[in-house]
Amino acid sequence: MLPCLRLLVGSPFSCVLLLTASASLFGQHSTNPVLLVNGFQATCPDGGAFGTFGSLGVFLLEDGAASVDYFDVCDAPDATIQSLAGLLTARIQAYPGSVDVIAHSMGGLVVRSYLQGWTANPYLAPPTNPKIRKLVLLGTPNSGVSNNFASLSSLFAPWSSTQVEEMQFASPFLWQLGTWNQLYDDLRGVDTLAIAGTAGLNPDGVPWDGLVDVASASIDFAETSGVFTRAVPYCHAALGICPPGSTLIASVPDRSHLSYQLLRSFLDGNARWMELAPPASSVSSTGGVQFALSDSNGNAYYANQLSSVSLGPYPLSNPLAFCPVWFNNNSAAGIKLNLGFDLPGQQFNLAGISVPSGGFIFLPSKFPPQMTFVTSSAARPPGALSVAPDSLVSIYGAGLASGTAQASSVQLPYQLAGASLTLAGLPVQLLYVSTGQINALIPNVAPGLYSLVLTTPQGKHSINLMVDPIVPTLFALDDNSAAALHASTGQVVTTSNPAAVGEYISFFGTGLGPTSITNGLNVAQTMPAVSIGGKTATVTFAGRAPGFAGLDQINVQIPSGLQPGSLPVLITSGNRVGNTVLLAAQ
Repeated sequence: MLPCLRLLVGSPFSCVLLLTASASLFGQHSTNPVLLVNGFQATCPDGGAFGTFGSLGVFLLEDGAASVDYFDVCDAPDATIQSLAGLLTARIQAYPGSVDVIAHSMGGLVVRSYLQGWTANPYLAPPTNPKIRKLVLLGTPNSGVSNNFASLSSLFAPWSSTQVEEMQFASPFLWQLGTWNQLYDDLRGVDTLAIAGTAGLNPDGVPWDGLVDVASASIDFAETSGVFTRAVPYCHAALGICPPGSTLIASVPDRSHLSYQLLRSFLDGNARWMELAPPASSVSSTGGVQFALSDSNGNAYYANQLSSVSLGPYPLSNPLAFCPVWFNNNSAAGIKLNLGFDLPGQQFNLAGISVPSGGFIFLPSKFPPQMTFVTSSAARPPGALSVAPDSLVSIYGAGLASGTAQASSVQLPYQLAGASLTLAGLPVQLLYVSTGQINALIPNVAPGLYSLVLTTPQGKHSINLMVDPIVPTLFALDDNSAAALHASTGQVVTTSNPAAVGEYISFFGTGLGPTSITNGLNVAQTMPAVSIGGKTATVTFAGRAPGFAGLDQINVQIPSGLQPGSLPVLITSGNRVGNTVLLAAQ
């Protein structure tokens, strides 16, 4: 069993004032189609969507949704969660455009499995276009359910014991979900709202909905922008867990139901949901972390191989009782942990681990070399955690090379200071290496999920890396001003030498995707859009900068009607929005 740990931090429960609002406050409703996904079913009742969601589908249609469809896990009652994700893939990919998805309980795990392409063990094939515009998770056990759920197995036996096992805290399935992409889960960049129930306290005194505690229902683990968790005083489901007459988190009887008001506002794109219910951190100071330790070559240590574990500043009464261990602390804010492993003849220490209140994290730990993050060398763009083919990336971590070195010629080497990389088995060209950072050129591979392998004299490390067709980013200087040149003079655009309306300038970035040869130049097959100060700029060229591997050049004409000053520049290409930089204009 891999080491894992859950923490109880601070007071067990906080009373909160929940604001309500009538449906008339929400203004213009979204007309996007909606797909409802139900959760674990003990007996597969005949109630259809109404059995889980009440009148939610009716209200969505009345409020303007183009359609409301239903994915029923009972279509394959004995299937694994991954197999259900395979069926969900066919449903979602059949939509001509995007769909909004609302999932309850285990249904949220089915959706997450779909997003990472885990539809048949052990294969991972994330969809290039997930086709989900917005996602709402209602009481989803993202980090699992406690053994209290297993004790209820007599209610469910012999129905789908595999699904019960997969939803248990610290299951291999949930570890995979939380670490599938660069050791994180980014929800493929989908704008997501999680709603957690706080109907009562579990046997450990932690706020929960009768089955899933707040930290597990949260999505603080997600490495992406646009993810949120809100808490409502509702119960999980009528599974014998909630007392008769309980208000259920997913079953909507009328429009005053808080879950409906939250998801309605969220789908409509207004911010009123932020006022309707409190964040998870304000109702629960419970935080959780599941960790694993590997040696320098990536081989996992197991509990019986460790002589002790320390978790400062919190004592461990039983160092080898990893799953679960509970702690009490009086701090209502997130906590900082220092993690230590004692092994025969060596020690591993990690300081300053941040665990959010009301949230849960997954923490794969490793003796160096260890890669911790890969992103575009220009910037970390919003959205999915991915890079583009034939683009420049920066890899961060510890013990990445034996020293500092950089390429000394146009022909980039495959090894520097003892470090080498492969992606999908292909050697990766290197620009710069140090112990904490590597700059490299991603090979021109097809979109997909690949194994990125680092080899050094100390050992090896392998992580999954998602390659998307286009991930546009712009380079900037230290003050976030654009790395841009005046086309007429070749001089850098600065506050003392600003861009003028009507003139042509060149931006530099990476990640524009595939190119075609036109007049001897590598021109981007997908032309990006560039806005300056909120106004559209005319793009006259976009593609590889001549003579530079992986570097993109975008030539634009400065639009009229701009206010002088430092103006935001935004690049969009394909279905991705890039980072924002600033341009001095007059």
